Amino acid sequence: MPRSPSYDDLAYAPVGHPSLTLNYDYLSSLRRGLEKAGAYRAADAVPAPPRPQPTGGRRPPLLLKPQTTGDSATWTTKKDVSTYCSGSEYKGDLGPKASDDACLTAAKADGGIDYAVWRGDGDGHCYTCDLSDRGDPSTWKMDSQPGAVSFVADHVTPPLPPPPPSGPAPCSKFTLASGLIVGLRCGSGAIQLLSHIHEGNFSYVPPLMNVYPQREHRDQPGAHHIGDLTLRLQPASRASDPSDVSFVSSALGGVSTPVTVLSPSSPLWPKHGANRVLQAADVTPTLLAPGQLDVRHPLRGNLSVVRSWEEAADEPGGLVMRITLSVPLNATGGGVAIQGFGLSLVSDNTFGGLDTSQVASMLSFMDPHVGRDHSWHTHTRADGTASLLITPYVDAEKGSGHSSGCPMEAYRPILEDAAWTQAGTYEWSVHTGAWAKEWAMNTQAPLKSFQGDPAVWPDPKSVWPSWYRTETVNLPDPSSSRQWHAPTSLILAPGQSKTYALRFTLTSSGPASRDAALLAAGRVVFHGVPGYVLSREMTGARLVLELPTGLSLSSVNSSAPHLLSTFTPRRPNASDPSVLSIPLIVPGSTSSSRRARLTLVFSDGSVGTVHYLITPAPSLREHVGGYGSFMSTTAWLPANDTSDPFGRGASPVVWDREDKVHVMEDARPFAVGLSDDAGGGNALGLATANMYAPNSYQLARIDEYIHSTLLGKKDPSTHPNLANRTFSLQDPTSLRIRMTVFYFFYTPDYTTALQHDFRGAPQYYKELGKCTIAPSWCAFNAVSNETKPDWHPADYRQYNFPHQIASYYSLYLAARELDRLPSTTLTQPYSWYLEMAAKTLLSLGCCSVEPSTSRKQCVCYPTVGLMDGTVFREVLIALKEEATAAADEAVREPSTSSPDWSGYVSLVDYMMRLRVFGGEGAGSNVPWVNQNAPYGSEFNWDTTGQEEVGVWGAYYNASNASLGELSLRAVNSILAYMPSTPNFAYHGSAAGWGDFSNNGKWMIEGGWEREGGHYRAGLNSIPLIERYRSHPDELYLLEVAMGGITGVLGNIDATGAPSMAFHLYPFVLAYDPRSGDHGLGFFGHALNVGAYVVRHPRLGTLCYLCDLAMSTAGPAAIEVDEAYTVTLHDSFRRRVYLAEIGLWLVLRTGQQIESVAVSSASLNEGQLVLTLVPTPEGWLSSTIRIQLDTPALATGRRTASGFAVRGGKLVRGAWELPMPTSEGAPTSVPVTISWKEAGERLDIVESG
Repeated sequence: MPRSPSYDDLAYAPVGHPSLTLNYDYLSSLRRGLEKAGAYRAADAVPAPPRPQPTGGRRPPLLLKPQTTGDSATWTTKKDVSTYCSGSEYKGDLGPKASDDACLTAAKADGGIDYAVWRGDGDGHCYTCDLSDRGDPSTWKMDSQPGAVSFVADHVTPPLPPPPPSGPAPCSKFTLASGLIVGLRCGSGAIQLLSHIHEGNFSYVPPLMNVYPQREHRDQPGAHHIGDLTLRLQPASRASDPSDVSFVSSALGGVSTPVTVLSPSSPLWPKHGANRVLQAADVTPTLLAPGQLDVRHPLRGNLSVVRSWEEAADEPGGLVMRITLSVPLNATGGGVAIQGFGLSLVSDNTFGGLDTSQVASMLSFMDPHVGRDHSWHTHTRADGTASLLITPYVDAEKGSGHSSGCPMEAYRPILEDAAWTQAGTYEWSVHTGAWAKEWAMNTQAPLKSFQGDPAVWPDPKSVWPSWYRTETVNLPDPSSSRQWHAPTSLILAPGQSKTYALRFTLTSSGPASRDAALLAAGRVVFHGVPGYVLSREMTGARLVLELPTGLSLSSVNSSAPHLLSTFTPRRPNASDPSVLSIPLIVPGSTSSSRRARLTLVFSDGSVGTVHYLITPAPSLREHVGGYGSFMSTTAWLPANDTSDPFGRGASPVVWDREDKVHVMEDARPFAVGLSDDAGGGNALGLATANMYAPNSYQLARIDEYIHSTLLGKKDPSTHPNLANRTFSLQDPTSLRIRMTVFYFFYTPDYTTALQHDFRGAPQYYKELGKCTIAPSWCAFNAVSNETKPDWHPADYRQYNFPHQIASYYSLYLAARELDRLPSTTLTQPYSWYLEMAAKTLLSLGCCSVEPSTSRKQCVCYPTVGLMDGTVFREVLIALKEEATAAADEAVREPSTSSPDWSGYVSLVDYMMRLRVFGGEGAGSNVPWVNQNAPYGSEFNWDTTGQEEVGVWGAYYNASNASLGELSLRAVNSILAYMPSTPNFAYHGSAAGWGDFSNNGKWMIEGGWEREGGHYRAGLNSIPLIERYRSHPDELYLLEVAMGGITGVLGNIDATGAPSMAFHLYPFVLAYDPRSGDHGLGFFGHALNVGAYVVRHPRLGTLCYLCDLAMSTAGPAAIEVDEAYTVTLHDSFRRRVYLAEIGLWLVLRTGQQIESVAVSSASLNEGQLVLTLVPTPEGWLSSTIRIQLDTPALATGRRTASGFAVRGGKLVRGAWELPMPTSEGAPTSVPVTISWKEAGERLDIVESG
């Protein structure tokens, strides 16, 4: 996640620049988004100039300050290293000093600081910082900076105190038979404690008060808790008037006016069912409290609201929350129209101010399935080891006061919550009639006025600003067609009542145990095969249902039959009526909308929904092909473009598919500067597409990008308008990657961004007005204050390196494996591209070998996982293969010369082992294997570092005696925020917050909303699916990973243009128009996409991204030697995983796999036959190279081994054999693979 400046920086204009009047609501949302309780830190950074700090501003008090610094402290000197001081850490410039000793003397006298650096390498100034929030100085990350001298004040950071009082104790506390502990808040009767008898101090909900770290107290009016509710009301006689609807919330009155706790003798006491009533309360007084803001339609005498907490008496047990809405017989106005009804949901999810271990042990994250009666909601502990499940509760017996469930119609963000949590507070919205009227206009109370600066957006068309010129977000939806469900309301006539109920149960372990808990609670489990993003070609797509006891399916209907329909459901196993497989038909008719909803009605009258997205192209291969074509044509800025003063020609630049324009300027420079996650995302996406679907035209574009833009520079004679004539994104000497090539022109004292006339571009800047408006950061690109802002580049952001290394690696693969490419495609041999990938990787870690001692050292290696850093592993594997091949060649031809591949292997491996295991050269950095939760980033905790931590943990089989497998810890962490959900926007969508703020166009609530289909989905799928291949019986891993792999394809439209993510707020529900950082997610998609064939003992034969044809028809169980053929329908058609035998098959050369056939005889003998076909460009290789891996053999989950390609030989990690030499190009080529069978296999069941 890119750097975000502090709230202090953003809310107040820099010195010397006139302050702009900013909308209070907008700034408030931005404050929440930036989260000043420590959410931001600049990790793994080398020095950049301290920016002038504005005075004033709101900042929570800093806690646990170090003991006295200054002259009384002990100072340690560190030469040739420094660290980056971010935001409020920077304390000042003590001016030029003649020596490092003079700097230290001045620092000691200054006081109140614990870090100083003398920039002997630059301006000779002495800069000071307060880094006490980083904790123990021995853990501070120092990076190589020759000539700089750092001074660190050694101080003792006190140990963390015991958890402080969390506010008033619950007035009522119950321990249920299931082990669930429930504490009810005084006054409101809402939940303030929700835990388990074995969980110690952990609670799924936040405490009422929290002193460390500083958070907003929830013991205040307007703060929402589980048990609170909201209502949108009007007299039934006026139900046709959508403008006259009041709003009441129990959260507004629970402190000043408590609920009335009922006794069993009260006529309002719940009298239905066998449940044990823990507490019942009349909530009506709270809804009538003076604190209510909207009193147009008071409830008094017209509506009563009773809430009861009960222990469920049935076998699933758990906690039941029952809400009964009643209208008395003497009510006025013809009764009450319930135009909105929602139940509050909150988890302890504010990670700012916590270290990663505290996040893992204290917090939980929540996600919904918005699916009517078969909805659910989960709270999952951040380490992925425990989950709480919330489902609609239905009373077994009918009668007065019984609950028929509690459908979720929408998932509304509670923007009015007075005590914000970092990952959001939401409500289970049962009725949304009034809300939908607001959502149709892209707004939601209380934010109904324009949330931007009128000086910048003088004519807003909606509430939310766009980060492009003066545009605003304008997506009217008068028919509510974008809503997950049609909005509903409820009219209660006098004498009528309605009861709703939810059940809270603990799952047996982490997220993978959710489905069993759903079935136990009487809810249907949905399995989308391959997921919920489909193409027309997928004739084998299925929706598999697991039904609870006694339930059957009555009907299935599609909201868009022209996009999606169904065949007759079948039983995978005739003897098991609890599993149904519904074959899907994807007609794929052209349509502006690509969404389809399946509505399933069950025998008890309950309704469930599943939400699909259909790709515009007939197949994923064409869909991804369109993406690569778009990046190399429409998004491509030609090399001969001389209008850009920042020399971005010969690159795929950021694209806005709403306005259909290149985005050449942004008040967030890193978003358009070819580096960072948005600036570099398109180049990464193009490189990735050509790793596995090579196209000669696109490969030539990537080569041009490398030589003209990444490493090369523009010729001033042909580009006279360049702002700087030594431009290149990668430093040609150090090979480090610069942060941005686009920057703003500043005053000499670096306080104000200015308009500037670049050669040929007078009054160039069009986004200057946003420079003082969050989340902008109109940075100049410089390293020291003596440097003119006209191009002195910073290169300290380590996250930028893997994005660019991918281009080198992509062309290495092409040059090495595709010998039939046109001769003009590439300009260098394969060795040059791989060497550049290796050298750039080593520059990331400042790695070298000391000549006199041969001692390896990496003095600035990244201590956190980097996004798409898995490319480092791919480079290391390639280096190892080349080293082995070179050694073999040296034996045959001693005179042959080649790069020192073994040397590169040794140094890259050393760098990666330092990160995982530590050791000599690691200094004070704690290795990942010894950290409970090594998931830091530029923020104190994130959902991005797990990718690399999991990948390298598995690669090195890293484990800690007390903490266990490193890769498993990463996988569990991912599952806590990456759900399997029957909805294309949520399925496998790893949670993230704030990325719209950094890289998007539509600035909804400051860009701080949970994204759907963001790059985190693709990247986090990597460790999940790779663990699945070594543990093929853990189907949940495959389902979640497939959600991430296919979900990021939904972002690509019919033109091939990507969107960075899907806006999940119900007043948007659309893809952002900016391409943003989508390329990172596409990398995650591409690395492991393939056909996955699973023979599940209960669900049947499941073919993910493929079709499976059996030799016999019908639902009967298939014997072990039954024949079948797999036809591939994934994006690249180069990979197949056969879970039954644990084989991962990868085609590495210029062909594609059409099908994999297994005959009954050959299966017994351990054989299968691949049918290879040409790529869309033909046969691109004269050899066939097939990699056969058995990851499940190493873990003991499968026993088949000895795989070999008939007629082939092992070369560089793959079985190699020549293409047929007969006259004319063949239409297909068969390849036979054999193995020896060992051990037993499961019976095979077909899904129909």
